Amino acid sequence: HVVKKVWQPKLDIQPQFRKVDSPFTNGVVKVIQANSITLTPGTVTIRVDDDKLLVHSLTEETLAGLDSPEMQQKLEALEKDL
Repeated sequence: HVVKKVWQPKLDIQPQFRKVDSPFTNGVVKVIQANSITLTPGTVTIRVDDDKLLVHSLTEETLAGLDSPEMQQKLEALEKDL
């Protein structure tokens, strides 16, 4: 995804930062959330605070993917089990 966006003749990116809520109290779960975002092509977690993650995204498309409830539900289940 990233290579395709960057190598196009017309650079089709909209780089931006966004703060993402992190309601998790367990530090391990918070790190897994941050790493999961970073593993998503075109995004990287820049900073982890108490209740927010600062994320850099190359495109609107990758930024919209952060709103998916699927990962949130998996992390909630993980935190419950820890």
